[in-house]
Amino acid sequence: MSVQDLIQGLVQAKLDLQDERVLEQFWFTNDNHVVATLGTKGGAVCGPVLKYRITEDNTVEILHGEKVEYRWEQVQMSGDVLAVLCAGKPKTFSITRPPERKRYLP
Repeated sequence: MSVQDLIQGLVQAKLDLQDERVLEQFWFTNDNHVVATLGTKGGAVCGPVLKYRITEDNTVEILHGEKVEYRWEQVQMSGDVLAVLCAGKPKTFSITRPPERKRYLP
């Protein structure tokens, strides 16, 4: 599966960093944006809307303006866990998918 397809499959899902102190939550949207909650658990947080892009070398860059804030390399998904390498450090995110909507046609 390509990184583009992987991220597309995560649209509207919540990604939660598995860390005792750092708070990083991301929700990808269909229009190349990421809604984020960033900060420290029990401390200050912010909620920016960022942009993202997939590069030719299959990395995910999350940007604030033109500045790359996060660069996810070696993106791998296994079940409801997303593993990435960010600034040389491994990060693991749990994935919470939105409930499936039932549609009724007349």
